Amino acid sequence: MDDHALLLESIALGLATSDNLEVVGTFTNLADLEAAADKLEIDVLVADLELGPRLGTEVVGETTRRLDARVLLMSGTGDVRGVTAALDAGCSGFISKGRSLQEVIAAVLTVGRGGAVFPNDILAQVMDSGLTRIGATLTGREADVLALLASGKNATEIADELFLSLNTSRNHIAAILNKLGARSQLEAVVLAARAGLVRVGWEN
Repeated sequence: MDDHALLLESIALGLATSDNLEVVGTFTNLADLEAAADKLEIDVLVADLELGPRLGTEVVGETTRRLDARVLLMSGTGDVRGVTAALDAGCSGFISKGRSLQEVIAAVLTVGRGGAVFPNDILAQVMDSGLTRIGATLTGREADVLALLASGKNATEIADELFLSLNTSRNHIAAILNKLGARSQLEAVVLAARAGLVRVGWEN
């Protein structure tokens, strides 16, 4: 969803070149998206930070509640303001429009798998020191599990990789969420990334 039609079509055409992605719709305003919400199955919503008079982050809560979609926020510049807005709004990722097509495709795929994509250098600038202290309370195994969550793995995959039972894997995840004060695995990853506990997205 972008309010610049030409750029929107270019992004849509680029994403459509991937065998692993299907573009189900493009929208230049929130009203059009809402009108199609009940007819489309959307896994990842790519939204512009600037949507006319509104910020893209302002529509995240509205759209995700109706669509059950993860949101990848885009902006003309990859700055602290945009990344902070994306984090605070609960977006699954942030990417600059200056990135290559392959990087945009990779970001959409990562978000679609439940991962998070944020530029590491800017995350460092918005790091939350309080969460860093909380991170010190994580056990070594919890830190391992958190790192795997950040890579997009689910409880079953984590159990297999760390040779744990599924129940133990879930218990570690529950403990991580509790210590970080997160309501979901994605929120835990985003909070941990913001605090510098894990790294997601591209190295910069």
